[in-house]
Amino acid sequence: MVEVPAPERDPHHEVDLIPVNSIDEYWQKPFNVNNVDRFNIIQSTVFHDAFNTKKNLLICAPTGAGKTNIALLTILEILKSNFC
Repeated sequence: MVEVPAPERDPHHEVDLIPVNSIDEYWQKPFNVNNVDRFNIIQSTVFHDAFNTKKNLLICAPTGAGKTNIALLTILEILKSNFC
């Protein structure tokens, strides 16, 4: 088994949590189902790349860290760029 240790966090690097209402109301609907008002740290960190670009992402995080909402952001990016 290979274990990759998590990098040490830089105490000076703060992540501003992105409010869900900062995106167009139409794209907020999937997050309103679960009463999400702000994206968490990992979601806020990758938000721009997930929701506004076609970059490939590899997200490695523990269960419950918010990977599903990141996947949803990438799906919404595809929908808005291809069908709107």
